[in-house]
Formats: sequence, structure tokens, C-alpha cells
Amino acid sequence: MEFLCEDIIPGLPDDLALRCLAKIPHGYHGILETVCKKWRHILRSSEYSLVKSEEGYCGNWLFVSTENGFCSQWIAYDPDANKWHPMPELPGEVFGAIRHGFSCVSISKRFLVIGGYFQSLLSIASKFSAMNDVIKFDPFKKQWSRAASMRTARSNFACAVIGGNVYVVGGCSSSETGCLALAEVYDPLEDRWEDIPPMPTPRWKCIGLSLKGLLYVIDGEDENHLPQCEVEIYDPVKKTWHHGHDSWLHSRPMIPPLFVLGDCILNLNDRHLNYIMIREAEVSKDATNGSWRVVGCVPKVLVHGHDRELVPFKFRVAKLGQEMYVVGGHALKYLQLMRFQIVKLNTVRAFTIGVDKRVEWKEVAPMCLSQVSVINCGALEE
Repeated sequence: MEFLCEDIIPGLPDDLALRCLAKIPHGYHGILETVCKKWRHILRSSEYSLVKSEEGYCGNWLFVSTENGFCSQWIAYDPDANKWHPMPELPGEVFGAIRHGFSCVSISKRFLVIGGYFQSLLSIASKFSAMNDVIKFDPFKKQWSRAASMRTARSNFACAVIGGNVYVVGGCSSSETGCLALAEVYDPLEDRWEDIPPMPTPRWKCIGLSLKGLLYVIDGEDENHLPQCEVEIYDPVKKTWHHGHDSWLHSRPMIPPLFVLGDCILNLNDRHLNYIMIREAEVSKDATNGSWRVVGCVPKVLVHGHDRELVPFKFRVAKLGQEMYVVGGHALKYLQLMRFQIVKLNTVRAFTIGVDKRVEWKEVAPMCLSQVSVINCGALEE
């Protein structure tokens, strides 16, 4: 094809031009592909992805999994371009079923979607079987592929990254079995999972947090759906577990996940006025110290055709750099005669917490999909 013989950027050597294009954020790629056939070919080539990989230009990504009709749809946000775009379909996705109960983390400049189960939209049955699948996204090639599967299928489990490895703990393998104490660790360089000592108290719906080289497993329920108040702490160096203090809990239940933001641990609770809660991140090896305090709340939203601000709920939260993104959610739109309608939101807001612990908000471009429910979200930072 003749266009392949043209310069990528007139007046520049092709290797330098390729590196210039490689630095452009992924949110602009759709526009760049419309410039000319040459650029479209380059942006989709293995040579381009190799240059981005060699230079480490993975970009900043906010990933959001949504329930869009009868299937799951992943979309991505580029904070540098303030743009959203759709992503390729995950391997193994099932039409008419939505993946729930999974965890997502970033490690070694890859984004991982781990475990979970498929819930059919065509049946009201509550039974499920968890998966041990691990799917990874390559930001250089912009492709999904399969990684090594977990040793144990699980959903609704604690997950955190410590020292370049991914730790998964607890969860539930099916609706007909009890919760798990089993734990394992993933080495992304070897693409291999290994068992680690099980957690002392089996639980699911628990929260994982990486803090000062330790894994904290917080909250959750036992097989009888009774709340678990004790915090289990795992030391990856000693490969031992010990109990922590229950003062971590500011509500029952907490909303996963927890985040380390500067010198604070942060949690949002959409069941109590959308409070933003923080506590100092100072901990000892034997107990947690300090107490939670409110520093702000998630603002209300305006929806089309309604003159009153509404309180959002069922939103999801992700951390990208020092910014926290509050993604999607629902709101109750009140109608006449004591009737109301549940509105699905595509709004996205971001906030930071300053040194004085004041919350500062900014508006973000709304999601490129409307009328969808957000299932989960995560981030990848360059």
C-alpha cells in the first residue's frame, strides 16, 4: 500500500515520529486514527505497542465495568484527555450474564480482573459457582488475555497488592458451600499462583488493604452471614497471621474497597449520607490505632427533567494517583403521587484531600455510556 511509504510525520525520522505518537494519551487515539490511513495503521501495529512498552508509556487508565443491556461492557477513562472510550470484550464473557464478585488490581503495568461469578439476567436463580479465571489487560497493545488461573475458585474475596505480588484471601466458591479461609499469592513475573497459610477466620465479602508491607483483611461475613469484627493481618515475610483490633470498623458494613491516600486511610459509605471517612494510617503490628472521622460527603446530583438535587447511591470508587473518582450510581427521582423512579447515573466526580484534610471536588467528563449500572472499577497508573 502506497501510504506505508509516506513519512509518519513529514520532516521527522520515522523512529522519532513513532516515539512522539507513543507519548499521546490513549484518550486521543480514536481522533488520531481519523487523521490518515498511515496513522491508523501505525496506531494498530505491533511496532507502535513495542515502542510504548520500551518507553513505559502505558498511560493513566480508569477502568469501569458496567451492566449494559444483556452483557457486560468495559469502558476506560483517560484523565489526561478527559475522555472515555469503549474497551474490547473480555475473553470468556457470556451474553445474558454479568460477572459479579470479582476483584481488579494493577500490577507490573497490567490490569487484572480476578475471579467472580456469572449471574444470569435470564433467570432469577440465586445459585452461582465462582471462577478461578484471571484476565489481564495490556495497555500497550490495548488487548485482554488470560493469565494463570487461581488455585481456588472464589468470589467476593479480599485482594491487595504487596511487594509486587497479588494476594487473594477468603471469599466463597459457590452458593452451596461455606466461605473460605484459603489464601494464595500471584507472581506476575512468573505468571504463577502459590498457596500461603490460610486465614484464621473464614469469611467472604471482606476487604483487603495493603499497608506498610502487611495485608489487612477487614470486615466480611461468616457462612451464617454473621459479621466478622476481627481484623486479620498477614505478614508476607514471616508468612504468619495475627489478629488486629476491631476499631477499623466505622460502620456495619463498610463499603469496599479501602484506600491509602497520603497519610490517611479512606473509605466512603453510601448508606449514611455519603460520608467520606478517613483515619490516620499509623498502625502497629499488634493493633490498629486512631479513629475514623468525617471530612466531607459526596455531593448530590442533578438529573435531566428534575429540579431538585438527588442523593446518589450504589456508586463505585477508584483511586488514580492522588485523586479519588466517584463513578456512576443510582438516584431516586421522585414523581407525583408518592411515586419514584430509579435513575442510573453516568456522572463522574473526582476529589482530592489536602494537607488540611479538606475535600476538593472537580467535575469529570461523564461516562460514554448512559443508563448503565456500574459493577466495579479500578485504575492503572503510569
